[in-house]
Amino acid sequence: MKYIILFLFFTTVKSSDDVWHGQPRTEGDVNINNYLEKFGYLESNGPLITETSEALIKFQEFYNLPADGTLNQETLALINTPRCGVRDNPTAYRVHTNKWSKTNLKWYFSLATNEMKELAQKAFDRWESVSKLKFEFNINKPDILISFANMPFQHNHNSRCQKGVCSNSFDGKGNILAHGFFPNNDECLGIHFDKSENWYFGELGNTPDGQTNFYTVLLHEIGHTLGIEHSANDKAIMYAYYKGDEPKEIKSISEQLKVDWKCISRYQKLSEDFIREFQDKVDWKNISENQELSEEFIREFQNKVDWDYISWKQKLSEDFIKEFQDKVNWVFISREQKLSESFIREFQDKVHWTLISANQKLSEEFIREFQDNVEWISISEDQKLSEEFIREFHDKVDWKNISENQELSEEFIREFHDKLDWC
Repeated sequence: MKYIILFLFFTTVKSSDDVWHGQPRTEGDVNINNYLEKFGYLESNGPLITETSEALIKFQEFYNLPADGTLNQETLALINTPRCGVRDNPTAYRVHTNKWSKTNLKWYFSLATNEMKELAQKAFDRWESVSKLKFEFNINKPDILISFANMPFQHNHNSRCQKGVCSNSFDGKGNILAHGFFPNNDECLGIHFDKSENWYFGELGNTPDGQTNFYTVLLHEIGHTLGIEHSANDKAIMYAYYKGDEPKEIKSISEQLKVDWKCISRYQKLSEDFIREFQDKVDWKNISENQELSEEFIREFQNKVDWDYISWKQKLSEDFIKEFQDKVNWVFISREQKLSESFIREFQDKVHWTLISANQKLSEEFIREFQDNVEWISISEDQKLSEEFIREFHDKVDWKNISENQELSEEFIREFHDKLDWC
């Protein structure tokens, strides 16, 4: 059903070059493909509806929203909230490979008033208080250069600060507020603010309605220039979405740069040797669900893996299922694993017959043998049945599903016209 709902939204999606210009976004005009692609959840190679739904679920899970793969009310509310333009990059949450090789960093604010400089100094001082870094205001070869820009914009400053056209252009008032760049071989980094926004340069707690607190946003963007990714904690300064000017939690840089093993276990493709090496750090629920594991590995770590996800997500042999019959989840085994009729016969008291009827390929002889166990609605819908078999079990089959899902001859239709569903 979630795929059908998303399809309805796609009928109004514009081209990938379109942007939102600060207008409220509703179910009818959300360009969800562009949004998920822009912020790191979806590839740009012509996504399918299923891929978009899966990407939306990742977005919802990252931000602790109801993860149903649809544009539900909570998801739309967050999408409509102004935010940072940096990708969330959930596959590398809070981990960035490049760092500054020095601890003394210079910053400069291009064309800033004294009021702006004072706020910037205050923001750098706050980061200095939770790190070993020292920040100095200096126009001469700055490491971090702050500036305002329109859309699209060009940098006319120091060549060490990304001179040329910025690849992260703004979208007008609302939506994207600012963006910063991650450390890159000690090159000068830019922090760019959208000049179209109605910025407030006063103290926290006094921001008028309709204005955006500059200090709060700058504090966030400085975090990116120090190598810190977005946080899913809406109380943290590295939360991507603007939550007003209330005081934010700001942890030490060393703490924020720690590996998030839950996300690593979920999103990274890990070898079994790596998982074995870090077995006390990885999240075994996510390992069981998202990593491709051999039966030998599962056997080795049978007391650590999540057997529900092993039964659901891993490809298991019948011998392995038999060996761990008291650990596997038979609902998932019946639905997700490919089972032979002899195996189903052997474990007829453990399998889930409704799921067996719907998801396993069964012969008519087998269905006849277990006619009192199988679920006939699913048999009628999901199994390929001969007319002779349907005739034999005409009092058990579901005629609506027979009418919709079985290939019937005209002679058969004529014979059972009073039972068939003519839609």
